[in-house]
Parts: sequence; structure tokens; C-alpha cells
Amino acid sequence: MGGEQAFLRIIGETIKSTRLIYNKNLIDTARLAGINIRVLKAIEEGRTDFEMTTFFRIHQAIGFDIVADLEKINIEKTMFKIKN
Repeated sequence: MGGEQAFLRIIGETIKSTRLIYNKNLIDTARLAGINIRVLKAIEEGRTDFEMTTFFRIHQAIGFDIVADLEKINIEKTMFKIKN
């Protein structure tokens, strides 16, 4: 798995876990974000690239500060590069 693909998967997993923590289902989140349910599922599985506007629409639909989580992911990604 390439670096970009791995990062997309981490972002997708973060979106999915946050959505589940806040008890949001896939259909409602997709509807509130204004995107197709298949697109949201592909993003959560790290199978597709997406625009930042889509990312922020998902962020708003969930109602959680995903950007703060991404800062943590960037720190962890940097630490992984340093270790390896």
C-alpha cells in the first residue's frame, strides 16, 4: 500500500470512527454532507481520493472537529516516518 493510499485509509477510518462515536449512521451523514452514500463509504474505506470541500462537508455533517483529529494523525504519521 502506497503512502498516499495509507494516509487516505487513516483519514477514512478516522471519519468512520468519529461518525460511530457520535452515533451517526452512514445514510444520514451522507445526506447531511450532500454526497452519495457510496462515495462516503469509499472515503471511509480509503478507496477514493476526495476534495477538501467534501471533507469539510462530512466534518460539518458529523458535527465534530475532525481537523483536530487530523493534526494528531499528522503527528503520528511523522513519528512513524522517524521510527522507520
